[in-house]
Amino acid sequence: MSESVREFLELMREVFRVNGYEVRNDEVFDFLAVNEKEELGIVILERIGPKELSRIKRLDGKILLITPGRIPENVREEIERSVYEIWDRERLEREIGRAILKELFGEEEIEERGNYVKLCVSEQDAMWICRSLFGRCDGAFLRYVPFWIYEYEVRGFREHDGEVIKISGGGTGALNAVTGENYWINMKGAERSEKAEGEVLQPEIDYERALREVKKRIKERHVVRRNFNRVVRDSLISEVRKFHPEDEEIELEMELLYIPVWEVRYRDRRIELNGYNGEPFEEIQAKDVEFI
Repeated sequence: MSESVREFLELMREVFRVNGYEVRNDEVFDFLAVNEKEELGIVILERIGPKELSRIKRLDGKILLITPGRIPENVREEIERSVYEIWDRERLEREIGRAILKELFGEEEIEERGNYVKLCVSEQDAMWICRSLFGRCDGAFLRYVPFWIYEYEVRGFREHDGEVIKISGGGTGALNAVTGENYWINMKGAERSEKAEGEVLQPEIDYERALREVKKRIKERHVVRRNFNRVVRDSLISEVRKFHPEDEEIELEMELLYIPVWEVRYRDRRIELNGYNGEPFEEIQAKDVEFI
């Protein structure tokens, strides 16, 4: 092991310590990073060739591969079948920078704000949008609707017929706490303020129920389908297996916010508009199903 790689290894150990992991020596991996949720086997490679690729494929467990180099896409696809996660040069730049800031200044302080999202779309704006959709508008009515706003990350893997199937992804969403409708939108960083004049609806869905519903939607969105072939009595049988993330493989942050919603109408037609950004609310079906 070269001196630069040795220094890099020690730097990585420190990055995991700063982020709350216990770092342990190991005979198989460069080190283990352990916390209450997971045990990661850390593999650090300066470069990745056929020999290194073969070694990775023989390893078991949650493998985090770290390399200071950039990984070609054709090689990355093969590696992703065998490891839990990859930190390449681009990811390392973020993780090291975040760890340094955390060590120097501590956790980022989050400003306390109210639970009402700022109303940025006026009644006139809402009616103009209505006219652009329907040709005319009979009026606009403002409500504050409770939503469970969430941000999530999925990290998991399965083994089947000697292959490792990776389940990963992330995103944001909003679950209507009255109707249960889900929207794959990002309201996490929405500005908050005192509420304007308007009816305030009360939530019908509590935190625990929302948690179950959101995880159900995430599982549907991030299902991985794989084709497997097997020979039975000289016949080739093809089957499709589905792999869903488990609850413990979904990291989820969720809070209740009241979003201003304009209901605009023309005759018997109506549509609800997000009062923060003017976008229409419509339930979006899961699109990110991966089929390999």
